[in-house]
Parts: sequence; structure tokens; C-alpha cells
Amino acid sequence: MQPTLLLLIAMTPENVAQIAEHFHVIHAPTRAERDAAIARDGQDVRIVLTNGSTGLTGAEIAAMPKLELACALGATVARYAGACPDYSMEEALELV
Repeated sequence: MQPTLLLLIAMTPENVAQIAEHFHVIHAPTRAERDAAIARDGQDVRIVLTNGSTGLTGAEIAAMPKLELACALGATVARYAGACPDYSMEEALELV
């Protein structure tokens, strides 16, 4: 079984298909799709792909207990850390 990846940014169908060769992709680029996907599938998500402006909140992280990796395209560490101010770095969030 492929790991579940929550894709929070808009991508072309071709790019989504490439990612889907390796992951079970849940593409949720809009706020409504994102909220629904996290509510419905958050318990299965192991990877999130977002970007610096879209970010990922502490509440969203908390709703994904199996989350192992959050990737932010085009974001510096300082910008990403600032995108999630409500989530403590002591709560197993490691920036790499």
C-alpha cells in the first residue's frame, strides 16, 4: 500500500499523476477541499506537500496523527516556521 500524501497546492494533472506513481495522492488545493480532506482522511496522511504561502497549521498537524513529513515548496525554514506559529517545535515537528 502506498503512503498517503495530502497535496495542498495546485498542480497540473500530469504532475499529480507523476506523484501518484509513488503515493496515494489526495489533491486538495482549495480551502474547502483541504478542510474536507483533513476531516475525512487526516488519520491516514503521512506526508503533506504545501508551499510557503499555503502553509500548514498546528490544528491541521494535530488532525494527522500519522504525519511524518511536511514539505513546503519554495519556503525557507524561517518562513515555514513562521507559517505555523501555533504549533510548538517541541511537539515532534522537526525542520530539516
